[in-house]
Amino acid sequence: MALCAWKQTTFAVVVTLVSITAVALGLVQNGTIRGVVADQSGAEMPRALVEARDEATGIHFAATTDSSGGYVFPSLPVGSYTLSATADGFERAERPHVQVDVAER
Repeated sequence: MALCAWKQTTFAVVVTLVSITAVALGLVQNGTIRGVVADQSGAEMPRALVEARDEATGIHFAATTDSSGGYVFPSLPVGSYTLSATADGFERAERPHVQVDVAER
């Protein structure tokens, strides 16, 4: 169905995988958030804007979902993030307290 057929319908930010990467022998502490944006019926949402806001600093990172609704933030500083997603014809969806940690090796 077209997005316009779902006016005022909410959709969910789905974090399908949070993978953590330690780089340069621990000198850089970054992680990766990967996920999928889908509507209430589970249909994937291409071209949705996804934002990750660092809850401690307020710094925003942005990504646009691909044709399968997938998104990736490949190098986020360690911390807690609020993820949000927006798309034409849909209400904003938000998921707070997504934690990015450095993986132990």
